[in-house]
Amino acid sequence: MIKRLLSIESLSLNIQGRYLLRDVSFAMDSGDSLGLIGESGSGKTLTAKAILGLLPAHLKKEGRIFFDGSATINPGKDVGLVLQNPMTSLNPTLTTGRQMVETIRYHAGVSRSQARERALHFLHQVGISSPSLRFSQLPHELSGGMRQRVMLALAMAPEPKLLIADEPTTALDASTQVQILDLIQQVCRETECGLLLISHDLHVVSYVCRHVAVMNQGLLVEQGLTENVLNSPSHPYTRYLLEQQ
Repeated sequence: MIKRLLSIESLSLNIQGRYLLRDVSFAMDSGDSLGLIGESGSGKTLTAKAILGLLPAHLKKEGRIFFDGSATINPGKDVGLVLQNPMTSLNPTLTTGRQMVETIRYHAGVSRSQARERALHFLHQVGISSPSLRFSQLPHELSGGMRQRVMLALAMAPEPKLLIADEPTTALDASTQVQILDLIQQVCRETECGLLLISHDLHVVSYVCRHVAVMNQGLLVEQGLTENVLNSPSHPYTRYLLEQQ
């Protein structure tokens, strides 16, 4: 039975009366994949931060967000996050293994040995060669593609129900981009995890996501099945984005 995973209802964010998001509404079911697309400054990442509950205190929030039937979301445990630059997300002074073990223990409440076992399992699952070796290495000792694989393993190790990937391939070369996108699809499919992919690249979204939502200047201007929206866009902004690709 398909279950509603995420529901955003009339989400608006403003600062001193100036709206950064206005009346944004969309929903995702368990295991679904949704691409949130738009140019820089359109409100994509701000929407993700609202879902995670990581908004700056000075922003006034209106509307409601429900996750798995609750108004409470536990970032890290319920929702995993992969960003475009893992070097700004990974602690450069801690080994890959220590960062994963601490994250897993915090969210799952397991022993250190159990956390280590799970960390090695997820490093293997995301295609890391020699997981035991990488476990003891620092982030700067890994390639860009390998660091992004570590970020994915780190995000998935607490076994979240939703993965938010914010421009996860921007800093990678073309061949590595495809590998990471294939990997994200595979891991989400195997774990039945929903995927919210944030991107400005329509090709990336069409490759990965079943549904798409288009944002422009804080407004959600069009949404639907990816194939339908990209093949027969109804909004001028969506047509503009397609022309820019």
